Amino acid sequence: MKTYAVYFTPCGSLATWPLASDTLFGAVCWGIRWLGLMNDKELTDWLENHRMNPPFAFSHAFPVWFQSQEPIRFYPRPATFRLADRDFDDLASSLQAQAKITLKSAKVEVVSVAKRLKNVSFISETILSEITTTGLKAGNILQNLLLKQNTFSIKGQLLCTATENHLLPNIIFASEAMQHNQIDRLAGATAEGMLFYREETFFAKGGGLWAILAAEEEDMERYLQPALHYLADTGFGADRTVGKGQFAIQCREFSLPFKAAQKTGMMTLSHYLPLPEEINLQAQPLAYTLKVLRPKREQKYLPSGLTEQTTSPIYKLAIQVFEPGSVFALQREKNIYGQLVRLTPPDDTPIYQSGAAIMVTL
Repeated sequence: MKTYAVYFTPCGSLATWPLASDTLFGAVCWGIRWLGLMNDKELTDWLENHRMNPPFAFSHAFPVWFQSQEPIRFYPRPATFRLADRDFDDLASSLQAQAKITLKSAKVEVVSVAKRLKNVSFISETILSEITTTGLKAGNILQNLLLKQNTFSIKGQLLCTATENHLLPNIIFASEAMQHNQIDRLAGATAEGMLFYREETFFAKGGGLWAILAAEEEDMERYLQPALHYLADTGFGADRTVGKGQFAIQCREFSLPFKAAQKTGMMTLSHYLPLPEEINLQAQPLAYTLKVLRPKREQKYLPSGLTEQTTSPIYKLAIQVFEPGSVFALQREKNIYGQLVRLTPPDDTPIYQSGAAIMVTL
């Protein structure tokens, strides 16, 4: 099995954020079907036969900056990368002594910078490498920022090194609420109360997204690469028909650059539905975030010939997944973790949810 970096260069705004691993997985399956690479039965059988060992997996799509010698890639912040209670008092005392200010003023400054650090959602590849290899802690970052040692920098939701900071713009991406309106067909205009807002994500020139893809080389050439070319034309997420979610897509072979010293933990980069033998919730390290998904079907109305369906024509069954950045004790190393779960009863049309995940060892 090979690993690839999939780069998404935006052609406009994105109406679905984040561009999640299961969204990418489902879009590729949709592309395989529309291109005729598999018919409905072949695709269903392929997924059913690989439920416990998914044939491929994506990470979420994370921010990347292209306009440098090498792309500056970002990853989710590990859930274990957080401040300990004792860090606040120790750092306040250090800051008081160095800056020659009162303890109260020092504590206010520590809390202010700690809030900025807490709001970080993504960390650069360089910093994640230091976390995995040298055991860099959140307290070390906070101390560096407080004492103005100019090794690390925070840019909105991004944590990077000072060197990377000089290469990055002030903002790689930003989300804004865009006004839309519904038309009353009788009145022929927007009636009172029919205005609504939808969030869209915009990218700076030179910015974009990237994701990790793990797949067999044969499947990549036969199914996934053509599907990604198709999706580059059709787009991802909501409002594709009006030009949202359009990207130029490139795939390159890629290896995770992290060499953990002891390999005691693993961090998911995807929405994760674990197999029982993959995680131990009694072991350390352990820090995770759960999310309830209520995914929508691609088609609002039933296709012809599927009148026996008994579940909602709009929503699939709800399911809980682990969010990217969740950390677990390492039980075994695999290329792809997790499973595919069927979200419809046996007598309904088969629909699967991807809980296949790519991990970083810590």
